[in-house]
Amino acid sequence: MEKTITFLEALRTLKEWSILIIGIQTVLFIVLLSIAAFGNREQVRQCRNKINRSVLCAALSIIVGFNVVGTIPWSTQHISEFAAVYGDIYQFKNYLNIKIWIIAFTQHMLAVAAIVYVLMLVYQLTHHPNEDK
Repeated sequence: MEKTITFLEALRTLKEWSILIIGIQTVLFIVLLSIAAFGNREQVRQCRNKINRSVLCAALSIIVGFNVVGTIPWSTQHISEFAAVYGDIYQFKNYLNIKIWIIAFTQHMLAVAAIVYVLMLVYQLTHHPNEDK
């Protein structure tokens, strides 16, 4: 019983963390689309690859995040079975037979990639090579 309670708490924490990442990525997605739609055309053209990569990673992170959050009810329904078989929640398999750690890790890596591309984009938009001299 204690193991089940620990697993339920871990699933709740994973859900909250994934929802937070989804929220951050959604804001990032909206900002990037706004830059692409309303930004300086010349700068947007020069930064198109970084914008596209950022948008793609943010969108994929959101989609994978929905899968992580969608896995929580499935795992909660099968918690008694899973508690007997698995040592931690990341070994649970979702309704597509994919381990939770794989989808959670994928969500996190896509979110990190989107943030890195955005930082590169901000640097490119704000860095003026002639000012270094």
